[in-house]
Amino acid sequence: MNKIILSSVCREVPAFSLAKCTSFLLIIVIFLSGCSSLRTNTIPSKISDNAELLAERGENHWGKRIRPKDARLAHIMLKRAVSLTPHDQQLVALFARVCHFLAYYVEKDSETKEILYLEGADAAWECIVALPEYEQIFNSAQGDSAAKSLASLSVLTGNSIPLMYWYCANKGRYLAHKKVVERLHYRETLETMMHKIMSENSDYYFGGPSRFFGAFYARLPGVDLSIAADYFNKSIENSPDYFGTYILRARYLHTKAGDRTAFEKDLQFVLDADPTVLPDVMPENLMAQERAEELLTHINMLFE
Repeated sequence: MNKIILSSVCREVPAFSLAKCTSFLLIIVIFLSGCSSLRTNTIPSKISDNAELLAERGENHWGKRIRPKDARLAHIMLKRAVSLTPHDQQLVALFARVCHFLAYYVEKDSETKEILYLEGADAAWECIVALPEYEQIFNSAQGDSAAKSLASLSVLTGNSIPLMYWYCANKGRYLAHKKVVERLHYRETLETMMHKIMSENSDYYFGGPSRFFGAFYARLPGVDLSIAADYFNKSIENSPDYFGTYILRARYLHTKAGDRTAFEKDLQFVLDADPTVLPDVMPENLMAQERAEELLTHINMLFE
């Protein structure tokens, strides 16, 4: 019955593009599939001290993150698991990613967003500085603590890429609306980590390092916008079906450059594209389409 009802939607609304119709149906199907299995936002006492089971439950909810309730449950479960095993690189990286997802896509309150970004960044950072290779260089390097930290970060191996990436993603988002002096304070650390990721795996998270630099430099005063544009282009060349890059380019580069036409073009591409091409980030792509619609409704305000 649901198939009949849902399939009729696209026939009755001819203005829908195939991609938009697919997105619409996916959201409805995912929502309907979760209505019968709602859970409370509490951790069962029998697993509250079992990091392995908490991680398993958290990952299960994370796989259903298109529903805000599951995204929040993933955060609750994984936060507790991380408190029990704060040096588990894979677990901490996933928790930091969950924090970023919730803050960027789900939560609307600015204070809640900041708390989540800091939670993700702090958990990742605490795990990074506890790595044996970091500690070894830090304890032997010359200079002050900042110089020692940069030297230590520069030698981290590929296994640490997820930790470093999600630290930077969370910290960068947190700093996005802070004063310039605070952003400049963390600039060298963020650049060191992202350049390290780029040298190890420039493709990581769908061209993530280039996407990060594109958004970072577009917001940083005194940096030529062509530098940000080049990084955005590299990221899109790497993963043209990851919608988040177009959203960031429209929001930070095109608005700063005053290019309304390019702004509309990027966002319309997102709205017309198929969010299922990259199954691993289908929820992110679906939510990016919502973000594109929202940005287009504010276009006159953004280009006053």
